[in-house]
Amino acid sequence: FTQWVNGPKTKTTGLDFQATYRTDLGSGELTLGANASHILTYKIGDFFVEGELLRPGFSAVGLANLDRLPGTIAPWRGNAFVNYNIDGFNARYGFKYIDGVRDERCDGKEFCETTNFGGTNFGRNISSYKQHDIHLAYDLDLAAVETQLQFSIENFTNEDAPEARVPLGYNPFTGNPLGRVYRVGLRARF
Repeated sequence: FTQWVNGPKTKTTGLDFQATYRTDLGSGELTLGANASHILTYKIGDFFVEGELLRPGFSAVGLANLDRLPGTIAPWRGNAFVNYNIDGFNARYGFKYIDGVRDERCDGKEFCETTNFGGTNFGRNISSYKQHDIHLAYDLDLAAVETQLQFSIENFTNEDAPEARVPLGYNPFTGNPLGRVYRVGLRARF
């Protein structure tokens, strides 16, 4: 027998920001841009099933929520970029930021987990994550085929994903585990 029930009431508020600026620079075009989201509240109400309190309500902002919905709610997330395009050559720098969160499962415990070597605070606070990327593209002047050479270095500072108390050792909602990644590409349209 399976019983379906609605989840608890949820109330969210937040702010979204976006700005873009374009200008001519030399014989090319420079574009600057940024966007960000700030979660002000993310309140989950008491969860009742057949009149019994299954889980009391809580505020999810700034918490990892690794064993419950809604999942990780970082207070701030944002992206920014600088792009320059001149005569078929495009260079773009991108920056990504995700605010740190706290693993609420460790609240009220001196050490979140005891190992053979003693207590540990691994992943108690999941740090903020920053990623820097560079993308270059060059349009080749071929008569019959629209061709573009592409080169990227993603996470060029080789930032590690912040530590988290989950099987993989990092929270996939707040960090990238890949480290520095090089990409080379060729795009052709006929």
